[in-house]
Amino acid sequence: GDLVEIPNTYYFRDHEIDPAERVILTPGTIHGGTVNNTICDHVIMEYSLRTMSTERNEQLYEHISQIADSIASEMGGSAKLETYKYVPALINTPRICDDITRIVTKEFGDDKLLEKKDSLGGEDFAYYALYKPAAMFDLGVKVTDVPHSPAHNGKMRVNEDALDVTPRIFIQYILDRMEN
Repeated sequence: GDLVEIPNTYYFRDHEIDPAERVILTPGTIHGGTVNNTICDHVIMEYSLRTMSTERNEQLYEHISQIADSIASEMGGSAKLETYKYVPALINTPRICDDITRIVTKEFGDDKLLEKKDSLGGEDFAYYALYKPAAMFDLGVKVTDVPHSPAHNGKMRVNEDALDVTPRIFIQYILDRMEN
C-alpha cells in the first residue's frame, strides 16, 4: 500500500509526515447508490483536511487526488477532486504576538494571559495574515453563573464587562507604534 511505517516517520509516497506534525483528515459524508445489491455508478465523498501550513495542504490535496485517481482507474472509472472554501493556516506574526503579550501583561497582569496551543480550526482571519503582519488572540468572555455554551451556539452568553479589554489592547498597540 501507500503507507510505509519507518520509526518515528510515516511516508505517503514522497510526502514525509512527522508523527508530531498536526494533520487532520476527517471523513464527512459518503453518498453512493440506492440499494445494497447493485454496484452504483458514482460515489461522492466529502472530507475536511486541516494542517498547519498551506504547503502541506497542497501536498496532501495532490496526494489524495492521486490516490482517488488510482483506485478509480483500477476499477475502470475516473475520479475528480474538487476543493472549496479552502481556508489557509493562520500563522501569527511573532513580533506582533510579543507586543500583544507585553501589553496584556502590563495592563492586566501575568495571571490574565494564557498561552493558547496551536489549533487546526478554520479561521477566515488567516487571509489577512497572508498579506499583512497579523496576530489573532482570543478574549475570555465566559459568564460564570450560567452553563457554558460554545461559540456559534444560540445559548452562548458573553460577559459584557470584558468587552472593553480588546479595544484597550488595540489602542495601546497603536500608541506604542506611534511612539516608535
